[in-house]
Amino acid sequence: MNSGGFETFEHTADLGLRVWGPDLESLLTQGALGLFSVITDLEKMKAGPLRPVSRFFALEAPGPEELFLKWLREILFEFSAYGHVFWEFEIGEISGTRMRVSAAGGVFDPKRHDQKCEVKAVTY
Repeated sequence: MNSGGFETFEHTADLGLRVWGPDLESLLTQGALGLFSVITDLEKMKAGPLRPVSRFFALEAPGPEELFLKWLREILFEFSAYGHVFWEFEIGEISGTRMRVSAAGGVFDPKRHDQKCEVKAVTY
């Protein structure tokens, strides 16, 4: 079964992220992995010694597109404010308008991890 994926593409003055998957859960997971892959090398973060971190998110939005954007904005805030990078996700509840998810990963350390791209905002 195809669990989905992501790819980046050039966009005027920006970088685009194309995400695909068989369902909303896969899209949310692949979107998060894509976002953090743009920011840093996830494989190096997973392999290197780091401080583990986990967070629980409960989000609601009017529809699935808005929920997807809210999710990416929330985890981007976690990176910007606290250096949290996530790569494991356990989605407990999901619908087109709400999600409950536990995310686990590690703390980004600029002395040990390379920042590939600075993501300032998530937009349509």
